[in-house]
Amino acid sequence: MAISPAPIPVMLRFFHLSTPILIDPCITHDALLRLIQNEIQSRSPHLTEGFTFGGLEILWDQTTGPGNTFPRSSPLDQYNLQATLSLLRVRQGRDAVCLKIAHVKGAVMRLV
Repeated sequence: MAISPAPIPVMLRFFHLSTPILIDPCITHDALLRLIQNEIQSRSPHLTEGFTFGGLEILWDQTTGPGNTFPRSSPLDQYNLQATLSLLRVRQGRDAVCLKIAHVKGAVMRLV
């Protein structure tokens, strides 16, 4: 009897946080956004004072070449989350998932 391998967790590393966040590759978009928000609010709340969360974005470090037809950044939403997480596990490079944070007065800040 063959046992199917368990999905490998995805590790998100944020520049502003000292330790990475492990996520389940089957996580939903809403759950991922909440997880990241909670991690930042509990570990570095000063980073978000006066800001509101605006969603998730993926930053691609390689945007040209075979199989790399990506814009420099693109939204990470409920429709492309699973495909993007799968892609991140097999790609080489330093692609980053960013949390888009909008200042209440309209400025935008990204935590990588």
